[in-house]
This record gives sequence, C-alpha cells and structure tokens, in this order.
Amino acid sequence: MTSPDELILVYGDTDGCVNILIFLAAREIFRLLTTLDRRKGISTVSFDRFLDSFKCDYVRWQVHKEWIGQQLSQKN
Repeated sequence: MTSPDELILVYGDTDGCVNILIFLAAREIFRLLTTLDRRKGISTVSFDRFLDSFKCDYVRWQVHKEWIGQQLSQKN
C-alpha cells in the first residue's frame, strides 16, 4: 500500500530487467531536484548519488535474457 507522497516508477530495459524506483517522499525529492546543478536547463545528478542522497529504493529484477523483437498489443 502506497502513501499519498509515495511514487513508484516501473520500467523495462534492454537487458531484460524490470527496474522499480520507489520514491518514499516524492514531493520533497522533486523539490530538492530543482536545486541541483543544471545542464542545458535540466537538473542533473548521477544515479548512485541520487540513490544515496534521497529517500528512495531501487529494485532491479532480471526477468529474461532473450531479446524482445516484437511487442503485441491487445485490441478491444
């Protein structure tokens, strides 16, 4: 069960992994991100520093090792 200030971001990558970022205090994290150094107008921080500095958890789950060549969509 998530709290009102918790945000979960789930995405897949080309290594066959599901990546889950759990932001425990999303509003505070996004407010603090606006104070970081900017490159081309975008706040920038390394992923490792982000995980160490902010209230978040990261899970990476290896789902498969095969390359996905086609995406199927379900039509209503």
